[in-house]
Amino acid sequence: MAKLQEELFEIRGETNLLNRDLTTKQEQLSVEQVLVARLRGDLSKIQGEFAATSQLSEVNEIVEGRLLAAQQELPVRDLQEMGYKIAVYALTLLNASIGAMQQTLACLKQGVPVPHLMDFHKLRQIVGFEAYDAELGRYHGRK
Repeated sequence: MAKLQEELFEIRGETNLLNRDLTTKQEQLSVEQVLVARLRGDLSKIQGEFAATSQLSEVNEIVEGRLLAAQQELPVRDLQEMGYKIAVYALTLLNASIGAMQQTLACLKQGVPVPHLMDFHKLRQIVGFEAYDAELGRYHGRK
């Protein structure tokens, strides 16, 4: 009987020790769970800010593109009033050249004369054929 009581006290002691360890681990787990919850909140906030920034960036790109396109179509006087000193009109030129190419191709397809063609001599001057022919002549021994 004494031996059983001794074993009972030993088991109770181990149980108390294990209960203290368990309580400590539960407290540590609780602290970790709070930290994980905070991190999840921070991550959610950052993801929200990123999404808002991405959307704002997309909107800015759209607005800037539309403004640039609108500025390409403004007359020089309007641009000067806005403070611009130079205008390139790249989009306007591209637009006009594509339209002219489409009209020319349609005429060629239909077999009708192509309107608004410059004469071949003027085309040679603009493209620089004369300078090219002169340079080519240097290599063939002509001057």
